Amino acid sequence: MWKTLCNLFIEVGIIALIAIPPIFFGSILPSHITNIELGIFCIGVFWCIKTLLKGSLTFHSAPLDLPILLLAGLSLVNLATSVYRHQTEGSVYIFVFYTLFYFFIRQQLRTTRRIVGLTFILVLVGSGEALFGLIQYLQGATTVLGYETPNIGTVNATYFSHNHFAGLLILILPVAVGLFAGAISIEKKLFLFMLIGLMGTALVLSLSRGAFLGMGVATFGFVIFFVTKQIREGEHVWKTLMTLILIGIVCVAGITYIGFSPIAHRSLLRSFVPDAATLEKEIRFPLWRSSVQIVKDFPIFGSGLGTFEFMIDRYRPLELGQQQEAVYAHNDYLQLSTEMGIPALLLVLWGLWRFLWRMARTYFAHEDPLLSAILLGGMGSCVAIAVQSVFDFNMHIPANALLCCVIVALTTATSEFLAIGRTRVRKSRRHGHDEHREIVAEAHEDDGTFRASWRFALISLVVLFILLFHFRQPLASRDYSRGKTAHNQADFFAALPWYEKAIRLDPGNALFYESRGQLYIELAGRAPHADKWYRFALAEFRKASALNAYYAPYHYQSGWVYAMLNMEKEAIEAYREAIACEPNTAFYYEALGMYYVSLNRIEEGLNALQNAVRLDLKRLGPLITACQERGLEFERYQQLVPQEAEARKSFAEVLAAQKQWEKSKVEYRHAIELSGKSFTYYQIMLKACEQRKDVACQRELLHEMAQQQPNNLEHAFRIAETFEKEQRWDEAQQVYQTLLEAHPEDDSILNRLANLYARSGSIAQAIALHEKLVARRPTENRLYHELAELYRQRQNFSSAQNVYQRAIEAGCTQPDIYSALGQLYQQQGDEKLALEAYRKAIESGEDRFAIYQKIATLYEKQKNVIELSFLWEQYILMNKQHLENIMPLVRQYRAQGEWLKAITLMKEIVANAPTNAAYRSFLADMYEEKGMMAESLEQYERILRIQPNHQKAKQKLAQANRKRKNDESIADPPR
Repeated sequence: MWKTLCNLFIEVGIIALIAIPPIFFGSILPSHITNIELGIFCIGVFWCIKTLLKGSLTFHSAPLDLPILLLAGLSLVNLATSVYRHQTEGSVYIFVFYTLFYFFIRQQLRTTRRIVGLTFILVLVGSGEALFGLIQYLQGATTVLGYETPNIGTVNATYFSHNHFAGLLILILPVAVGLFAGAISIEKKLFLFMLIGLMGTALVLSLSRGAFLGMGVATFGFVIFFVTKQIREGEHVWKTLMTLILIGIVCVAGITYIGFSPIAHRSLLRSFVPDAATLEKEIRFPLWRSSVQIVKDFPIFGSGLGTFEFMIDRYRPLELGQQQEAVYAHNDYLQLSTEMGIPALLLVLWGLWRFLWRMARTYFAHEDPLLSAILLGGMGSCVAIAVQSVFDFNMHIPANALLCCVIVALTTATSEFLAIGRTRVRKSRRHGHDEHREIVAEAHEDDGTFRASWRFALISLVVLFILLFHFRQPLASRDYSRGKTAHNQADFFAALPWYEKAIRLDPGNALFYESRGQLYIELAGRAPHADKWYRFALAEFRKASALNAYYAPYHYQSGWVYAMLNMEKEAIEAYREAIACEPNTAFYYEALGMYYVSLNRIEEGLNALQNAVRLDLKRLGPLITACQERGLEFERYQQLVPQEAEARKSFAEVLAAQKQWEKSKVEYRHAIELSGKSFTYYQIMLKACEQRKDVACQRELLHEMAQQQPNNLEHAFRIAETFEKEQRWDEAQQVYQTLLEAHPEDDSILNRLANLYARSGSIAQAIALHEKLVARRPTENRLYHELAELYRQRQNFSSAQNVYQRAIEAGCTQPDIYSALGQLYQQQGDEKLALEAYRKAIESGEDRFAIYQKIATLYEKQKNVIELSFLWEQYILMNKQHLENIMPLVRQYRAQGEWLKAITLMKEIVANAPTNAAYRSFLADMYEEKGMMAESLEQYERILRIQPNHQKAKQKLAQANRKRKNDESIADPPR
């Protein structure tokens, strides 16, 4: 009974650690990791109790045993050489817990039922995540369980990163395919087929390139191994191939329907084949280069497991933004090399090769269809995640790392079960002397049964105690969090005991000392004897620096305190130590530079500040302002600006913002020269000149650009425009005349010159040029409008009418031509010709309300009610698909007091757009205007169903309710 209960608790714990961590965003928070470790610890306790009750322990050697032991030994050496032992200790414990989890699962998987059951649980977890992710995607959700996701347009499920969700899928999908291939029942195959299609669609829509590559390699290997084995066994492979093709078709169909639908926010093509701009923004390559530098400096033992986030700042790539943090190398192998050295990497690669080689041998040596397929699926999962780990850090996501442990243990246990099963078959079927020797040798190699005596109990207690010792860190973090809460609430003396308690529990955590030092600094600003508190703070920061010497903030804070204590030499040294830790971070150069300036060591300060500007050009403006506030002259703070085009441009923008325009122009010029007279910088300076209305500057720049590109007429056009802005018509005309002489057939020059004549009042010359343009382009109706407008300005209406007649004869029968002609006739009082022109405009498709109003005016004069009614019916019919165009007619009816027409038309609009709250609100106002409150409130109620937060509807209904209650109270007064 007790053994059964222990087995139950172990199995429930394993299932919980598979299913729950992915739900909490991959369990990346420290509290989640602690819960995982606690769960593995509890499984270990129950396993020890079960083993003691059973009285024996069966252990089978596996290909990963030796690599894991060697890696564990190397991690202890790594702990001793780590640059930050506290961080490495936590990482080593995580490695130990993962190893134990792998071991416990292997011990538990002793029957086919358990192996198949665990495989099916994995498939259910993966398909559940995929289904949730696809639902989120189809809904266009921008959050994951209430938290904003940074990967809009990808399937993330319960992960923040689509790459890590894809990592979960590529771990489970090959196992699912293996289970499908080994299943015999048609019902099970159909069910698994649906789940595989679901996960496959989610995987592709995750848009993870590393996962695509990993899954592609795994799928290729799976097919090759599976088909090869079937051929060796003399079986037909066409069914298998057809099934795989069918799965692929289902996935492609799902992707085509979902991935290219309107809800898709990101191009699938750009995900598979990234463009140059995407590759330029890719941060992996700079991080990899920096990681290689760390490996060169720490080749044997590395910097310490888990210390990459502290070491990378010393080698920070310039491509990484100043505010960006790099915690992982986006390459698990490279990060392992930086943290544990090249030997650890070789050890891991050797273990992976040894594992896959042994599994492949076992797969081809046995005929069990179900277990062999599961074994092949497990191999595919390991290959897929191994490939993706080249591009990502899935092994640092606890949920995925646990899942990887489960699949490696499942694959190993399946291999062991196949080998043991073969031994038993041979024992039952062979009886000869030679055969008996073979059985004994094989059984001795595969079986290792040990008695669970007091030694086992003692060893278990020691191991459990060592593991239990690790949980002092979460307890210390809990006390630290309480102290931090009190600290943030400015309850400093309440926070101190919690900090001290945390430090007693975990004295190696540098963060605790830093926080206590920051508390002392705040006390120095509030309590008497500030120097005393500053010295206390300094002691804390020095302790933190001693524990983690590669973390720049500790040195910076020490330097700040030294500065407050007027210890100049020590402060400068501390700032320099911070810079040595993060030589590519502008903040520390800025801190040192400003401190030098405060000491009146101007040259040294400017040199440091120039480095800050070089690293972060955004800091130029604030630093210039700070130098000006300290009384530095222009020639001094000008030294901050590097001799680079972009830096000089930024300096020019700062000066322009400070209204130092003449100096700004000089810097813009400098930027243009440094850029090799790039047109980009010319355009930037031109825009600045336009903002400050410096026309002379614009013209000068445009002349230079025109000289460099003589065939680009746009520069000359803009030069002429600068003359026009100053109303220097003669100079502008001269520019266009010169261009026209050089390009006599260019109509755009002729058109600009004609418009210039019109603006300058030379109407006759403008008309002459427009006539020439119309002759050249008889089908361009814009030219007819411009020419007719010129004649109208001269009150020559007959010529204007003649222009439009010529347009019609030339084939320009657009509605605006007829409408303009009708307006001319109407101005001249020829209503008959005006109506005729307007009718032709309507026949040509005129839909402007203003034109219909003009026609309506003419009909009203004629008292032609029938034509007037038909006119508006025609207008409504023409704009049936554009309800916003009908609203002016409703307003006109309402203004004219034709309420019945207005309300009828408005109801028709609302019927065609029932979810438009604005239309319903307008209809409600019309009802209210006529005292039809019930109908008005009905519209407001419907508005609230559409838009629950509609303020006007809420107010109207609230007023109605208050009025009804008042009426009821008057009708039935209290007694």
